[in-house]
Amino acid sequence: TRLLSEALGGVCKTSFIACISPCGGSHTESNSTLRYAERAMEALNISQLPRWKQDEIMIDGLTRRVQHLVDDMEKMRQFHHEEMVELQNERDTLREENIQHKLALGRA
Repeated sequence: TRLLSEALGGVCKTSFIACISPCGGSHTESNSTLRYAERAMEALNISQLPRWKQDEIMIDGLTRRVQHLVDDMEKMRQFHHEEMVELQNERDTLREENIQHKLALGRA
């Protein structure tokens, strides 16, 4: 990405084509390619733009990144909430089974 940063952005349009495969065996390589493409999209050569425009681009990029992180945190919170509910239900079930076993042992 650093090698391409001089050629990306500025006052021109740059196209980037990322070739990936739907094959399960190529999952790791395709994922790596997509991460590279995402980093390449963020690499802008903004030195030729006016300072106010550079600031605007940087603020926009940081705002999008923060929103992405907030979305990720919300997804993780939801996942962990669901996981916690499942664990609490399992705990309650085990407690009830434990009580039933103690009662059964007390009768015997």
